[in-house]
Amino acid sequence: MADTRTLLSCDVGWRRYAKYLATDQQAKAVFGEVGYGTVAWATIRTIPRLARALFEATRMHRRWPWNPPQEFYERTVSDLRREFGIRVI
Repeated sequence: MADTRTLLSCDVGWRRYAKYLATDQQAKAVFGEVGYGTVAWATIRTIPRLARALFEATRMHRRWPWNPPQEFYERTVSDLRREFGIRVI
C-alpha cells in the first residue's frame, strides 16, 4: 500500500523505483523474509485502498520529489502537505 502511494505521489517513476527495489539491501531483505507470493497476495487484498491512493494522488497539486531538497527538512509537515496537496489516508 505504501509503495503504491509512493509510486503514484512521487516523481520517482516505475523504472527508477523497480531499480531501487532490486538494488536496496533492506528492500531485498523484506521481500526475502516475507516472500514475493505474500506480497502479491497482500496487494490483491488491498485493491480498495489502492484505489483510494490513486484518487488521492490525482488530487495532489504536484508530485512529491523522490529526493527532497534540503530546505524541506526545515519546514513543517503540515506546510509541506498543504503545498503539495497531500492527505493522509
